[in-house]
Amino acid sequence: MKRVGGGLLLTALALAATLIGHGAVLMLHQPHVDPPPPRLVDLCARPLADRPSSCDASSGDATLLFAGDTAEIDPGLSQILDEGEGIDWPYRATGDLVRAADLAVANLETAISDEDTPATRWRDTPSHRAPSPSAGALARAGFDVAGLANNHAMDEGRHGLEDTLRFLEGAGILPLGAGVDEASARRGLVVSLGRVRVGLVAYCERQLGFDLWLRIFARGDRAGVAALDETTAKQDVARLRASGADVVIVVTHWGRNDQPPTRGELDAAHALAASGADLVVGAHAHTPQGIWLIGGIPVALGIGNYAFGTRGSGALDGGVLLRAQVTDRRLARLELVPIDVQNRRVRFQPQLLHGEAARAVLVKVIDESRALGTALALDGDLATLALPSHNGGR
Repeated sequence: MKRVGGGLLLTALALAATLIGHGAVLMLHQPHVDPPPPRLVDLCARPLADRPSSCDASSGDATLLFAGDTAEIDPGLSQILDEGEGIDWPYRATGDLVRAADLAVANLETAISDEDTPATRWRDTPSHRAPSPSAGALARAGFDVAGLANNHAMDEGRHGLEDTLRFLEGAGILPLGAGVDEASARRGLVVSLGRVRVGLVAYCERQLGFDLWLRIFARGDRAGVAALDETTAKQDVARLRASGADVVIVVTHWGRNDQPPTRGELDAAHALAASGADLVVGAHAHTPQGIWLIGGIPVALGIGNYAFGTRGSGALDGGVLLRAQVTDRRLARLELVPIDVQNRRVRFQPQLLHGEAARAVLVKVIDESRALGTALALDGDLATLALPSHNGGR
């Protein structure tokens, strides 16, 4: 029995080594790609009713907003539709806040497709799919950009990604961080908001499961999401600067679900802070994490859930919306707006928090930030961070 057991153990170890080795090769192999110049978009060219307020400002001021993990999926979607609430239900309590921003970005953790063709290789891996009308709901909620560099954008395979891109574009939402090939996934955006131009690029951390089993990353002509890589990040940020971006923001998907920041996440934070970006906004853990000021560059390690259609565990009580204030074309201030995302209470509709409930969410983020050497201030129902004067427009 010992021999058999030992043999099985050795076989298992050999198989694991083979898989890890294969995964390492996949993760290290990155075909050389020169993305085209970033996509230039002028939101001030929209109809008057849809134009950002910054279009009428005489200075280079703007308010940017970032929402965390968003997916209008089952079981939440079926429940709210069965109750007659409608596809816009998840965004009603926070829509005014989102629409007040000059540029709003959501981390869209789902494919949008009306065809159910899941591409997930492993039975126990959740596959997310939202129906096509959810793109319009996201647009009516006030979102301008959907970050797709995450582990669920490819849940319906290449066809599902193509549907996602088509439905988002049709709703007037700019996709970011995924594409039909590597060049388009890395291309990025430069968005004009009047006198300030904001550059955006998005990446997903290269984890073994994402690379080897789910095969979500765009490589060469293969469709997928943009992989987080220090060298390409520097190149992409430089391209955004060269295309006129005053403020450059990197949106990232990293870490582990419901866990504190990983060593890999912290190492990547250092690399991105040195990439030339002005702000890094992280997602994936589903719970808020601290803000780390690295050499004057703020890295929001995680902003938690937003409108996410799963039933939710006890760890998902609070999330935050991140507002970034641009003044005179530089990033000047961050604000964390706490929200209740526990779906057992809010029925899949995030609610703004006030008083002690707001404080409970914010104190956790403030404490985690302090442990990273960053001092956030508690200002009523907000946590704030004033940024060094040299930040932005470098």
